[in-house]
Amino acid sequence: MHLVLVGTGTLTKEIEQLVDELGIESFVTLTGQLPAHQVAEVLAGADIGLSPYCGRVEFSGLKLLDYKAAGLATIASGENGQPAVIEDGQTGLIVSPCNEEELIEAIILLGSDVDLRKKMGREARMEAENQHGWTHTASELEKIFHRILDNGK
Repeated sequence: MHLVLVGTGTLTKEIEQLVDELGIESFVTLTGQLPAHQVAEVLAGADIGLSPYCGRVEFSGLKLLDYKAAGLATIASGENGQPAVIEDGQTGLIVSPCNEEELIEAIILLGSDVDLRKKMGREARMEAENQHGWTHTASELEKIFHRILDNGK
């Protein structure tokens, strides 16, 4: 396995130091901030999308939609039905926030079961096209606007 971390944040220096201390430079790539087209290229070469969180909640990040659009099975932290854009066991796996064991098990499962990973990725891509594209969004907005206009009469 090879981990590619896209972007930067407050923990970037700590992550760089940890990668160095563990001597895992050959297994980890830190891209830094990338333009959207380069992120798409990275996702096209990926097998799994990861969005684990601990200590803060981010259950609806746009990265989850990017992973789905790229046809990736996703592992995301969540609880209480969140993140709503990932269907646990269908388009990805939801693990409890801060639960490293669950995260490890999910990575091993999707990393070792190619058929499951590809099935989830296909489901994620189809769902992204059907439920998260501009056509669907425009249709949903149109329904809302019609309800607002109808209530105003």
